[in-house]
Amino acid sequence: LVRTILDGRLVRDAVQLHNGDTIFGELTEAPDPAASRSEFFLQRFGVRTRADRTPITVAVDDAVAVSFRDHERAERPGRDRVVWLGFGDGSLLAADAIDADSRTVRLTLACGQQVTRPADEAWEDVQFVQPIGAGIDYLSDRIALGYQHSPFLELKRPLGIDRNVLGGRLRCAGEVHLKGLGMATTSRVVFDVTEADRRFAAELALDDEAGRLGSAVFRVFLEKEQDGAAAEWHAAYTSEIVRGGDAPRPISIDLTMTKRIALIVDFADHGDRRDYANWLNARFLP
Repeated sequence: LVRTILDGRLVRDAVQLHNGDTIFGELTEAPDPAASRSEFFLQRFGVRTRADRTPITVAVDDAVAVSFRDHERAERPGRDRVVWLGFGDGSLLAADAIDADSRTVRLTLACGQQVTRPADEAWEDVQFVQPIGAGIDYLSDRIALGYQHSPFLELKRPLGIDRNVLGGRLRCAGEVHLKGLGMATTSRVVFDVTEADRRFAAELALDDEAGRLGSAVFRVFLEKEQDGAAAEWHAAYTSEIVRGGDAPRPISIDLTMTKRIALIVDFADHGDRRDYANWLNARFLP
């Protein structure tokens, strides 16, 4: 559900419960509004699954996540969300705009509503800030030309899209990263490069799921245009051995005259044991 919230694909409001169920509908007041609020906080709310039915009552303590359908985005063409905010309780918030001065911080939410907080309190519980727009084009938002994994033994693993290769969140050095690619060793993924893509950047690390047992080598190949000749592939970057527990290593590669880019992960020590490689925030920059 969290990925669906971030991708903005919901056509109805949604509530995810602790037991794993998800209720889709329209959020309303609780059917018993007189008892739905204590002196200080909301205790329960309603979810109308059909227009001809009474809303289902949901206790706030039973909900893990709530997503509001973007009712107004269709009426605001050309406007993109610019940032994700992550909070200490694990919740995520997508904002269209952040306006701050010495006294207040005002967030414009995707639904068009604004939230204003005193500047000295606004960032107390914010754990990370992840830009969305501003010229950043994440590879995980593009369609790969091809992906191939040649396993050391028999288990083939898929490409992780904003996930590690095991399907979990991208986690490195105890921190969660929302964008990036997860790959097993002896795997390769290829993307087109447009004229607007001037640089490729990422942070390289093994996922925390590897503990201190994994080891991998990251490689970048570029297919560059040649004057009067066919484009050819060239090695643009080869990392030192990246081991489990190492801090993420930033890279930045010039893409001048590049048509395609290939990201490759090779094993180093002990075959492919826990080689859960992450290309954190893999992105094209203008």
